Amino acid sequence: MGMETDSLGSYDIAVVGGGVMGCSTALPLAEAGLKVAVFDRRGLCLEASGRNAGSLSPMIKKAELVAHAMEGYHMWMSSKDWLGIDIGAHSKSGLIVAYNEVEANALKQLVANRRENGGQIKLISGDRACEIEPGLSSGVVLAAFSKLDGHGESNRTGQVFNVALKRAGADIFSHCEVQRVIKKMNHFELHTDKGIAYSKKIILAGGAWLERMASWLGFRLPVQYKVNQMIVTERSPSLVRNVLGVQNGLLTLKQASNGTIVIGGGWQGHGDLEKGAWHIEPEAVIKNLQIARHVIPQIKNLRVVRAWLGLEAILPDYLPAVGAVPGVTGAYIIGCCRGGWAIGPCLGSLLANFI
Repeated sequence: MGMETDSLGSYDIAVVGGGVMGCSTALPLAEAGLKVAVFDRRGLCLEASGRNAGSLSPMIKKAELVAHAMEGYHMWMSSKDWLGIDIGAHSKSGLIVAYNEVEANALKQLVANRRENGGQIKLISGDRACEIEPGLSSGVVLAAFSKLDGHGESNRTGQVFNVALKRAGADIFSHCEVQRVIKKMNHFELHTDKGIAYSKKIILAGGAWLERMASWLGFRLPVQYKVNQMIVTERSPSLVRNVLGVQNGLLTLKQASNGTIVIGGGWQGHGDLEKGAWHIEPEAVIKNLQIARHVIPQIKNLRVVRAWLGLEAILPDYLPAVGAVPGVTGAYIIGCCRGGWAIGPCLGSLLANFI
């Protein structure tokens, strides 16, 4: 490989995008003895991977991904074993509730689909759901229950991977934006705002920015993104025992170990690929809080501490892009998975094994 004065070095594998997908792929490759570099325009896991609700709920994942979500769940629960640091994952049971017959019928289908794909989930009565979660409002007609649920401290993801990757010998280029990638005969040139890096293989793991990255290699990937909002309340005595959701998908709710309650559910703020996630939508926050209060009435007594946003990348079929870039030897893509923080470690491990 030709070297230039502004060279950032030569590598076996270069990962563009330091989120959970990229880091989970980079780590086992570095541990296998390959020379690995991870590039991110900001820092590790400072976008969606560090701004999500930290849900580890296999039963709310797309049916085809339930097995991967279960593996991701177990990996996060044993994070100290493979990362060397505990991500703060807590095992809790989970409930999805339905309040009318239309929702109940849809919930029955959801449970059947998940069970067909290995999901450890079952239907229970509304009365039984209220026994399991005493704070629930009245009117629950049916619920789905799983013991395999929980949440982790996603805001610590970057810190954890920084330590793990450095321990494995990987180079981390934070605040280093890859502006284009050029395929040469037997390597790739990564042109960044800090210089040029050279790598035998490349992994594109840029989340919402993956469509732009794929175009560097002449590949069309129709990436869409959502600007998801999260809300956290002040600390409270024990109020929510389980990880909660509603059948219509517009609520996720859990109480963290410090007593705060984290509320999400797909309500949208504003953002774009240039500015990132940048503007809270007050009406959406209000509606999200209204649903949370409807499910757990006592939440009305708590104050909101803050709300924040993250760009979640998805493809039209809501399935992830993982594997080799067609027609480009040595290039790979990973990302665009709904619930990607929970499933990311599993997909990263699969891609690393494939490579």
